[in-house]
This record gives sequence, structure tokens and C-alpha cells, in this order.
Amino acid sequence: MTRPSRTIPDNVKNHLWQNSAGRCAYPGCRDKLSLPGNEKDGPATVGEIAHIFAYSLDGPRPNPDAHSRATNAYDNLILLCRNHHREVDQQPNTFTVTQLRRWKSELEIWVSQQLAQGRFYSTDIESLVKRLERVVSLTPSTDFQLIEVADKISLNRLGDNVQGVIRMGLARAHEVETHIGALSQLDPKFPERLLSPLQQRYLDLAESGQDANLRFNDLRSYAGGYSHDFNTQSAATCVIAYFFHTCDLFEKS
Repeated sequence: MTRPSRTIPDNVKNHLWQNSAGRCAYPGCRDKLSLPGNEKDGPATVGEIAHIFAYSLDGPRPNPDAHSRATNAYDNLILLCRNHHREVDQQPNTFTVTQLRRWKSELEIWVSQQLAQGRFYSTDIESLVKRLERVVSLTPSTDFQLIEVADKISLNRLGDNVQGVIRMGLARAHEVETHIGALSQLDPKFPERLLSPLQQRYLDLAESGQDANLRFNDLRSYAGGYSHDFNTQSAATCVIAYFFHTCDLFEKS
């Protein structure tokens, strides 16, 4: 059996960067792995996606299942700065598969805690709203009614990580609702127009066969303009959680 391609699918990369908030998973590091652009240069990526089980059969931490085709699966990838990527690959007996998996889990828990504590203001939501409005608007089929969140999570088979993010977002969704409500008084069609690009994005992802967990994280990235800033991520998460709860974004029956 031939080895799978070394190319990691974009949706998997986005999922990893989103859940890691663009930070190194090495304990005590947490360095930012992407730098914003400036007047002289564009943005720069200074981190790397590392394999927990090695990509190649003769690499560090080779997979005992020689025929595994899950090499580039999300569960086998971890985000590291360049120095720590080299360290863990050059000392594979010191840095084991079990350790790297624990680092990844600890980073994702830390990111969720930071998101829950993130401070964002109406201007953060407003900037997301303006960005979404610039997307070509469609005519969505929408009914704005509350849907039992637990049932919807179960129906879409969302994992523990995404469930935690949804509940964190819903805890602060009233801030999104307040902002949308104020704008809706001036334009009753505003909620549908705001939702439209998110629905189209969801449909495109669903047609591609993408896993629902990846879809949710892709929508968070999309709403936040693919920013790794915690405030922007918090605002984007609350926007997606709000629509997850109030309309037919994701399956509901």
C-alpha cells in the first residue's frame, strides 16, 4: 500500500490552527506562531504542523500500524514552534506519542479557557458583522426559533471540544443578540442578510463531505476573518453559537 500524500487538507489545517489559537503546544511555550503584516511586509507564519506518529515509516515515533492512512488526520497533528518541532523530532525517545497527545489536549483546554475569559466589545462584533455583510448576500431559508441545543449537538455528532466551545459561546450570545437586535430595528431583514454567507459556507462544506466538527470550526474561522486574536475568536465563536441555537445553521431534524 502506498503512503498517503504528505499534503495536509486545508480544512484539517484550519481546524488545528483554530483549536490551538495559533500557539505552540510545548509546555511553557505558548508562543504565537503567526505574525501580522505591516507597512513593509505581509503576514508571516513562524510555526509548523508536526506529526505525532511520524509521516514516514523510518521517521521519529513511527506508527506501529505500518499501513495506517491516518497520517494527516487531525488527531495525529500538533502545532509547534520551529525550535520545539526540531527538539521533539530529534529526541523521539524523550518526547513520546503519549506526551505529545497530552500537550495537544492541554493546549486546547487552555485555549477554551482563554476564549471564555476573553474581553470583547460591541465594536468586535460590529467588525465581524461588517465583514460578513461584504460577502455577496443570498436569500436564505431561515426560521429564527430556539432549538434544543443538546438535541442539535447530538444530531450533528459534535465532539466534546466543539460542545464546550458552543456552550461557552451561548453563555455570551446575548451580546450578539443585543447588537443584532439594535440593527434589526433599522432593517428587519438584517439577521437574514448576516446569516446568508454563513449558510452558504456551511452548505459548501457539507457538500464537500466535511465532518461536522470541522465545519463548525471552519465557520468560526471564517466569521473571524481567520484571525488568531483571542478577542476576535471570542466574538466569532459567539456569533456562530448564536446562529447555531436560533436557526437552521447545521442539521436540526
